[in-house]
Amino acid sequence: MRKRFLGITVLAAALSLSAGMTAFADGWIIDETGQYMWQFDNGHCQYAGWITDPETGYEYYMDPDGHIMTNTRVDGYWLDDAGVKHEKTEAEIQAEEAREARQASKPSPAKVTNAANDLANAAKSATTAVSTTRRNFQAEMYTFTDQAFASIKKSLEADSNSSFTGGTTKNNLTNTFYYNMDNGTEILSSAMPKAAANTDAYYEYALEIHYNRNLVHDGSSPYFDSGFESMVIAALGEEAGAEVYEQVMAAEVGSDTSFNLSGLTGTGNSYTVRYSTNNAYIQVTCSEVVTEEETTEEETTAETEETTTEETTEVTADETTETVADETAETTEEETAEDTEEEGTEEEETEEETVDTAEEETVEEEDEEVSETDTEA
Repeated sequence: MRKRFLGITVLAAALSLSAGMTAFADGWIIDETGQYMWQFDNGHCQYAGWITDPETGYEYYMDPDGHIMTNTRVDGYWLDDAGVKHEKTEAEIQAEEAREARQASKPSPAKVTNAANDLANAAKSATTAVSTTRRNFQAEMYTFTDQAFASIKKSLEADSNSSFTGGTTKNNLTNTFYYNMDNGTEILSSAMPKAAANTDAYYEYALEIHYNRNLVHDGSSPYFDSGFESMVIAALGEEAGAEVYEQVMAAEVGSDTSFNLSGLTGTGNSYTVRYSTNNAYIQVTCSEVVTEEETTEEETTAETEETTTEETTEVTADETTETVADETAETTEEETAEDTEEEGTEEEETEEETVDTAEEETVEEEDEEVSETDTEA
């Protein structure tokens, strides 16, 4: 009897000790709100991510609060009313790919800006512009002009020549580089109008280069001539740029020579040249035809209408596909719910049988203890 009492005491102590220790295992728990959460063996729960139940192989997505998300789509996958992830159908995959391709083909401010920045960076190691759209062409010419004016400044500083003042003007209407005489008279400039087409400040041309040959001193003329030449070639291309530069420089300074020229640049943009009283004005208008080297910001009306028609057709097809997919998902959800109810019924029956068996075992143990007490008595 004493040995039996000691055994019970040791068992009770062990149970008391284990009660103070928390043991976890990967699996489902129910929080205080009555919602399911997935808890790992370290006691932490899954938040905002996918988990796979190792017992069933089903995948679930937990929201930022750690609860199962149901009756919604995550990453394109349907989660039924039990939260089980359903694989995408072939139709859904094709519709998703079509949407991604359509989205990638659409212009956006970020894409336009990135394309212009890439071309501006490429211009640092090039000699001519390749763009035919206004924004991209101006991005390139900004780089070429900046390099040309930097070269002029360096030469003037090396020559200790302070008779000229250079600078830039940048605002929402234009970007302008200039060199002036001390009295403010303009010698060389490069202007890139930025105003939108539907405003009074809009100019059709994307670039205007002005060179006043009357005001350049003999000693400094090579610096400005070189800067002017590099900008003209960058804007018009090697061939057209060289021809225009040579004709401008062939006119004798101080003469009454005047002429007008027009043509196409090496990339298909149009240009005009007006020369009078030793002042050259060169304007370039972009063709707005998209080349392989650039991404366009503006499209022609015909292209826009055609794209809109194609997008409307694709959207209709996508919506039909999504409807079919949703109906399939709902059917699967109903089947899953029925299976879940059947499994729940079977589990309840099993639990009832287990409880009955446990009760029978308890009665038997009590009978045995009574018999032992009678025997000892």
